[in-house]
Amino acid sequence: RPLHVDNVCHVAEERTIIQSSDGSRKDRLKKGEEFSVDEYTMFKEDNQGVLDRFTNADWTTSEGLLKEYGHILMEEYANSYYMLEALNAEMRGDRPLMQKLVRQGQILSQIHQLAAPMKRPPRDLVPRFFERFEHETSRAAFEEGVKHFETNLVQRAVVKKKEEEEAAAAAQERAKPLAEPPASGYEAKPLVEAMYEMTKEERIAMAPQGLDPVEVFESLPEKMQTCFKTGDIELLKEVAEEMPEEEFDTHFQRTIDSGLWRPG
Repeated sequence: RPLHVDNVCHVAEERTIIQSSDGSRKDRLKKGEEFSVDEYTMFKEDNQGVLDRFTNADWTTSEGLLKEYGHILMEEYANSYYMLEALNAEMRGDRPLMQKLVRQGQILSQIHQLAAPMKRPPRDLVPRFFERFEHETSRAAFEEGVKHFETNLVQRAVVKKKEEEEAAAAAQERAKPLAEPPASGYEAKPLVEAMYEMTKEERIAMAPQGLDPVEVFESLPEKMQTCFKTGDIELLKEVAEEMPEEEFDTHFQRTIDSGLWRPG
């Protein structure tokens, strides 16, 4: 879905809202369009070096990078990147990195704002943005925006961590049928079907080692899948005898790591 004030950072002022830009050279996110996770991931992979350089740049270097790589840094996904990475850094407890990401993200956000009413490509407004900072009032307004964004992001990080903890706890509760060792005659429905009713995030959250139980289940040999579908312990013993020991141990350990089987 589109990234905005309500689902990322809960910041009310316009300068801190990720908006759709009208002007970078290759905008892939237009007004009203969905935020594409796949495209965002590709954008990061293709441009991680530039994004990292801009994260660690001082004021003067930032201006140079924006002029040289404006076709990258003025993309809407770059704006999204600094907001999301700042939130992630704060949730990890890395306050210095969060502050760097917020400051650099605010440069991009405010250039977008400057360009919007003029209906100009944001990249064209880079020189004007930095010229404005020769005035004390412009610098003060920028710093105020940075501090305001930081404050709201810290609050959002607290809320988001709580939400994730609650989601993980709920997933663990829902996944109890998956984690119980199957007994002879056990109805397979809770074991297999329950995990397909959960989201991938919920399944991974409940897994002891973070393996998706669906992916693990579907990677098992067919006869071993049948064991988990039917809860047939005797059949599982047969599989263990027939299959090479190393192969069986590998598959079985993955069922433990994913929560399909709980030792003891």
